[in-house]
Amino acid sequence: MRSSCARTRRRYHRPSGCYTDAVSSSQLIEIPAVDRLVAELARHPEVVRVWLFGSRARGDHRARSDIDLAVEAPGASRRAWLDLCRLVEEAATLLRIDLVLIEDAPSALAQQIRREGRVLYER
Repeated sequence: MRSSCARTRRRYHRPSGCYTDAVSSSQLIEIPAVDRLVAELARHPEVVRVWLFGSRARGDHRARSDIDLAVEAPGASRRAWLDLCRLVEEAATLLRIDLVLIEDAPSALAQQIRREGRVLYER
């Protein structure tokens, strides 16, 4: 149904996909705009966990690397997912943010996120 959000390319992997921009970080996200985004995502009752994954979680990112975030939101409706995507689109950032709904991600990606990702928020 839905799994990936990003705005910059207007590329839709799934019907509710969207792509957006983001900021850089060091090991974990320490950038105020991303901290605010995670806090906004956490306000949604469906969201039980937010992960940072990919190069920024591993610490091998470059200055302009995107930020990969995964959200665990069991039972989230399409409308709730679109609300989360909107928050990402509206983030005051410079680089791309990719947002993935972990329940709809391919199993290999979900396993990788759970194994290598860093939890930024947990209810």
